[in-house]
Amino acid sequence: MTKWIALPAACVAAAALAVTVEAAPKSTAKSSSPKAKTTTKPPSTTPAKGSSNKTTKTSTSAKSDHAGGSKAKAPKSTTTTWQPTNAVAEKLMTKPNQLAKLKAVLPAGTDINAATAGFKNFGQLTAAVNVSQNLGINFADLKAAMTGTTIAGDRTNQPTKSLGQAIQQFKPGVDGDAEAAAATARASKEAGQ
Repeated sequence: MTKWIALPAACVAAAALAVTVEAAPKSTAKSSSPKAKTTTKPPSTTPAKGSSNKTTKTSTSAKSDHAGGSKAKAPKSTTTTWQPTNAVAEKLMTKPNQLAKLKAVLPAGTDINAATAGFKNFGQLTAAVNVSQNLGINFADLKAAMTGTTIAGDRTNQPTKSLGQAIQQFKPGVDGDAEAAAATARASKEAGQ
């Protein structure tokens, strides 16, 4: 019989102890239930030299008899699932390559919904990401100039600009219209993937 212990992640981390749950030993008769061993080892309160206490290690191993037993599922990750709240974010969720590109130009921990809010469509967002990467213009600055909202979703109370105008503002020596056209063409190709 397997015992399951459900504790909030914060309690497990705060307790700084190891918990091992193991199935009953195998009897001589064939069993269809899996044998699972789960070990959760939270970070210690005093890390060893050269180690870090930032992560919790969890390992699961499972064995199943060939008599139809099921395998034990790995523990669920503590990563929260992102739920899009606007049409551009919904489209972005279906495009993992573009999502990765956006995350690369955002500060760590930025809310994706706030970062995508205000863009008229997915192509406009993708073009802005392309310009940010290609010309080294801060994405937050581009977004604020193009949408009138900051990366956090606050209003700037400034008039909005086209992508070309925003490029001219941040890179005066660059042909903003040509760069915007190239970024928009690439965004159209990427949206079709």
